[in-house]
Amino acid sequence: MDHPISEDSLKRFAAGNSPREEARTVVAHLMKGCHECARVLKEIVQPEALACYDEALDKFEEALRESVEEPVRKASSSQPLTSGDTKEMVLWV
Repeated sequence: MDHPISEDSLKRFAAGNSPREEARTVVAHLMKGCHECARVLKEIVQPEALACYDEALDKFEEALRESVEEPVRKASSSQPLTSGDTKEMVLWV
C-alpha cells in the first residue's frame, strides 16, 4: 500500500496552499502520529524558520555592536566622557 500523503501535499500544506480537503487530510494523518510525514514536514518548514531566526540574531548583533562601539569611540576621541557615557560603557561591558 502506498503512503496516503505525498511530499507535494506536505509542501503545499507547509506553504498554506493546500485545498481545504487536502489540508484536512494532512492534519488528520499527522494527528494519527505518522512520524515520517512529521519529519518531512519539519524539513520543509525548518529552513525558512532558521532564516528568519538568523535575520533576527544578525539585527541584534549589529545593534549590540553599535551600542558597545559608540562609547568606545567617544572614549578614544578628544572629547571628555560624560557621566552618561560612563554608565553606557559599564552596562555593556
